[in-house]
Amino acid sequence: MLAVFVCIAILHFASLRIMNLSSSKKKKVKKLFTYFYGLYFLGYGVTLTITNGPNVLNVLFIGIGLVYLVLNYRNTI
Repeated sequence: MLAVFVCIAILHFASLRIMNLSSSKKKKVKKLFTYFYGLYFLGYGVTLTITNGPNVLNVLFIGIGLVYLVLNYRNTI
């Protein structure tokens, strides 16, 4: 429970610092975050597929990760 509170506090203070950045730096941070988000979903889906075998949920995670990565690359997110 305490670990969750600490994580939320860190995210809160990080978001407060990001609000004070210029708009160009905010775009870079957003782009970096969406790349991380896509890679996380892709990696999680691949890990689940390797450990549990192919499943609808695993393929969904892989699909979401790929969509985020492609859309971020094409600057549509």
